[in-house]
Amino acid sequence: MVRLVFSGLGLWCLFPIAWAGAAAPDPEAAKVARGVRESRERLLRLPGGLTFRFRVDSEQRRERPYFYFADGVDGVFAVKWPKCRNLIKGVMHGIIEIDAEGNPQKVARMTEMEGGYDFESQTSVSREGKELGQIIGMRTHPSSSYAFPLTAQYFVQFCREYFPGEEMRTDLWLPNALEQYPYQVAGEEEIEGIRCRVLKRGDVDSLWIAEKQGHVVCRRELRWGAGKPLRERMWSRQLKQIAPGVWMPMEVVQDVFDRDNADHRLIRYLIKVRDVEVGKVAEGQLKVVFPADILHVEDYVTGTMSDLSGAGQDEETRLSESVKSARFVDRGDVPKNPWNLPLILANTIVVLGIVMFVVFRRTA
Repeated sequence: MVRLVFSGLGLWCLFPIAWAGAAAPDPEAAKVARGVRESRERLLRLPGGLTFRFRVDSEQRRERPYFYFADGVDGVFAVKWPKCRNLIKGVMHGIIEIDAEGNPQKVARMTEMEGGYDFESQTSVSREGKELGQIIGMRTHPSSSYAFPLTAQYFVQFCREYFPGEEMRTDLWLPNALEQYPYQVAGEEEIEGIRCRVLKRGDVDSLWIAEKQGHVVCRRELRWGAGKPLRERMWSRQLKQIAPGVWMPMEVVQDVFDRDNADHRLIRYLIKVRDVEVGKVAEGQLKVVFPADILHVEDYVTGTMSDLSGAGQDEETRLSESVKSARFVDRGDVPKNPWNLPLILANTIVVLGIVMFVVFRRTA
């Protein structure tokens, strides 16, 4: 409750600043933002769909890795609107197992993580190897955060908080950040032979966007705040046109820095797209199928939690029906209230309390 009150108070205090910043948007920056949004919609809605395979390696500390797939990970992503599926496979470090004497031991094990998402029903089906399967009415990591070539380009559709048709307040995911904050066009620069439009939000965020190459983000430098240390640095290489007007970077380098230790890099992701195929996505490439010997299934759509053995085709059919029913769960015809009344009331009480306290101190 304390966190809710203070976070809400912070929003009220910053509201005049945000309103003032949004009062005079740069029309050229707004034009670039539209281009980013339209190009990403084209990629996700390519006729016949899109499939690509990728590899992710990392440079980081080995003794306590920031990215648990310290030896790298291989992945395959497929999308054919409104469905997508992502699969990654690699040796995961830091897994805790209990030995024969009952002592916890850290081990490394080959691990598969797979996730599918339906943008219309807003439902995910995911699994972690043969240990756990889940059906849930929200976006999960395997289909979003781990679709590395797209998340490195800051596709808002690959954030767990994304829901179609809803704006998400963010300073990271594009194009929402471009549309919600006061970015300004700061000229043009050439990045590895590609002419880019440069957009800046004070000294917090700088973007180099290749307008003629599908609005790919060729470079980005994002700080933790005004005058704060660097948060992320990313640059893209080997831009390729995979369909008319649709481009992808074949290589991305992404650095993530420590908030409390200026210029200390936590990790460098090295992302490479190995091959791309357009227009040939089959329905089977979009399905997450639980193995027959999966140990546990959590179905939050139907409210069924089950330990399974020999799940077989009947179980797969039941799970498929659960996914179909998700559009009627928790997201019915109840209109969304844009005003969070409990939060507004809490903030109002806090503000009034502060005012009364200041008045009392001055009159005492």
